[in-house]
Amino acid sequence: MKNTLNFLEDDKALLVFDHLTVEIHLWEIIREKTSEIKTWRLVYANPPALKTWGINALDDIKGNTTDEIFGAGSTEHYLPIITKIINEGKPHTFRDYFPQLKKHFRFTSVPIGEFFITTGSDITDFVEEQQTMQNINQELELRVQERTKELEGMVATLHNALEESKILRKKLHQQAIRDPLTNLYNRRYMEEFLEREIERARRYQHKVCIVFLDIDNFKSINDSFGHEVGDDAIRKISQLAQEIIRGSDVVCRYGGDELVLILPETTLENALDKCEKLRECVSKTDWSELSKGLSKLTISLGVAEFPSHGDTRDIILNSADSALLNAKKNGRNRVVSA
Repeated sequence: MKNTLNFLEDDKALLVFDHLTVEIHLWEIIREKTSEIKTWRLVYANPPALKTWGINALDDIKGNTTDEIFGAGSTEHYLPIITKIINEGKPHTFRDYFPQLKKHFRFTSVPIGEFFITTGSDITDFVEEQQTMQNINQELELRVQERTKELEGMVATLHNALEESKILRKKLHQQAIRDPLTNLYNRRYMEEFLEREIERARRYQHKVCIVFLDIDNFKSINDSFGHEVGDDAIRKISQLAQEIIRGSDVVCRYGGDELVLILPETTLENALDKCEKLRECVSKTDWSELSKGLSKLTISLGVAEFPSHGDTRDIILNSADSALLNAKKNGRNRVVSA
């Protein structure tokens, strides 16, 4: 016998079950090849259960299925309840009426692995009292139901209003921290995020790298091809930057054609390598899809490392910005460290 059913080998436990006044019966689940519950077979039933069923001895029906004991259709009748009990792994209480006995019973089934134990109590008197009171309470119940529906309608309206409010708040929050052109985080979010990352890096002795990125000769692109092409170029470079960085890194639009990359837990060497990959990717991209005359586009990048190039947010930003200026002064299309 399985470990969960060791109590059936305990004579004292069986003695208790045999002398209880409530019905107790234990069943083993039988499954289809698809693992769905097919039926269940009897493992144990105490004397009160046998008496109700009209059975003289447990051995007469032990190992039989519910259909074999109670007749065809019994399994189908109880299958939804038993499936719920076994699948959810929780006890379940339910009632049933037996016309041949003219009695109502209340059952409680408790799952035990691939078994379940059921207790049954005769509640015929209780049910009859309920039925007597039912007519008296019917009008009150109808009024309660009507009032409940009204309240449910009010609650649903309030819930919808709250959901709309949440959506609106989320939308407004995104608008407050997102750049509308690129959907990157904006300067306000960048400053807050960088402040937090610097504090975290200071606490855990990590490095944080900040990168200023600028499109070379961006004014001439706007002048020659129009601001729409310039906007498309900013969007495309933003996309390339997001493809190269890690999920923990952040790309923000600082303003105009200038982007800021924040690379937490990144050394200067790794940041320079990542920036060089981005610079090379932009340089090798065919930009003619934005405009026929625009065949090539380059970027310059300035990199600074916390705390080597500054121990506050403003200082490290200035260091990265100065490195960017040096990159542009030294011929553009390059990565320069602070």
